[in-house]
Amino acid sequence: MINGKSCLNFGCGQVHLNGWVNADIDASVNPDILINPNAARLPFLGNYFDYILADNVIEHLPEDKVRLLLEEFHRILRPGGRVEIYVPHFTGILTKYRAHYKGYGVNSFCDERDIFKVVWEEILPISRCSTAGYKFMRWLNWFTPVFNLGRPWQQFMEKFWPGGFEEYHVLLEVVK
Repeated sequence: MINGKSCLNFGCGQVHLNGWVNADIDASVNPDILINPNAARLPFLGNYFDYILADNVIEHLPEDKVRLLLEEFHRILRPGGRVEIYVPHFTGILTKYRAHYKGYGVNSFCDERDIFKVVWEEILPISRCSTAGYKFMRWLNWFTPVFNLGRPWQQFMEKFWPGGFEEYHVLLEVVK
């Protein structure tokens, strides 16, 4: 528990977070909970977690399994619970990795509006290694609500940013 909230680090790999339930399908990483990838349901009670982190996990699933996983996240999250997702952006080099089924971008999780609402999302440029590129995109993301540029602006940037983007980051809130 973190500040009285129960948190799940889903697909933890080698990154075990203190105070979180660390879950993975790989027994060799010594997760707190070993996930059976063939099970129809995750091994948690409904309305159990307040927060789920899925950091570079979802891209390893076929598209039909992504919706099922999001439905499971919905089931195990309490009302108002949130899931934070990091995935490779479709323009990034990581989408070429064989273990990835696809890359994601702005609006990637809009089909799940019946179970989640988008709290915020950002696209991180490949040039984020150069602090100027990263700070520029953070600046643009900060001004998006001020100028009400929203998704059209982000979609425009997705298509025309030089070099593409490395990662798509979204925070979803459960709708129950």
